[in-house]
Amino acid sequence: MIEEIERHLRELRQVAMDFGDDREGRRQLEANMRHWERRLTQFDADLEREPERIRRFYDIQRTRVEPVGLVYLWPESN
Repeated sequence: MIEEIERHLRELRQVAMDFGDDREGRRQLEANMRHWERRLTQFDADLEREPERIRRFYDIQRTRVEPVGLVYLWPESN
């Protein structure tokens, strides 16, 4: 995970030089990088937390029994 962030930071420095005076483009790129860094650090926590949360979501909270009616139809000829 850390290697991925470091790779993106190196790429940011290279791309930032290409922007020159384009401050808006550079600001957007830096905002994207901050978001990516937050998401990359969240992945580990998500991998720990999400499977259990999903299992709990599908746990049976209550059971219910509903009456069922059954009708047999017999022909009159028998």
